[in-house]
Amino acid sequence: MPEFEPTDAIDVSVPPMLVGIEPSVVSLRPGQETVLQVVVRGGTGSFRMPVGLSYDPTRVWIHDILPAPGVDLLRDAVDAAQGWVDLEFVVANAIESGQSVVALHVQALDAGPVPLVFSTAGAMTAEGVTVPVAASDGALFVNGNGKISEEP
Repeated sequence: MPEFEPTDAIDVSVPPMLVGIEPSVVSLRPGQETVLQVVVRGGTGSFRMPVGLSYDPTRVWIHDILPAPGVDLLRDAVDAAQGWVDLEFVVANAIESGQSVVALHVQALDAGPVPLVFSTAGAMTAEGVTVPVAASDGALFVNGNGKISEEP
């Protein structure tokens, strides 16, 4: 794995990498589960990226975080009480057109909207150059209308 020693250089000549969730909008019923992919576009070569993801922990439970092949997770902490995921990962051979880097296995708990909000300080190439990152947020909706009600 590359060392990723910072050089204080910032490469502004390239467009920022984009990190986001796919699918970006999901609708589930309480109890239903799905897998959300954290996808990065625009990265080439090897890079290291810290990412934070906030969500409403009263409406969604994150069961598991799994790295994609070729991705090393350096940090994958979930604060279920506060609704915060702290990730840091290394991609060894990035595909510029985009690739899934992490899968989040989530379960819907209670009805209502769940904004999925990313934050990131940027990425670092194997050469130690900082590359800007733009975050694309997502949304999950837990639909309570799917509940079965009894007729009198």
